[in-house]
Amino acid sequence: MISNIQYLTPEGVNVTKRIEEGRTLKFKERKDAEAKANFIRSYVYELNYYLSNEKGQRVIKQFGYAVPK
Repeated sequence: MISNIQYLTPEGVNVTKRIEEGRTLKFKERKDAEAKANFIRSYVYELNYYLSNEKGQRVIKQFGYAVPK
């Protein structure tokens, strides 16, 4: 069973709290992220996530893209 999902930048910075607070938007498709970034005059970066299971194992995967507000 999955107990926790954390979102990370490619550099490993945890941005989960920013996403939960609505200060960063997440997108599956790059074109959607670029459209929003252009509209609000921001930028796009790749967004990864890791899952922690009950055994404490972590799996890191690419989620999509993020745009900070």
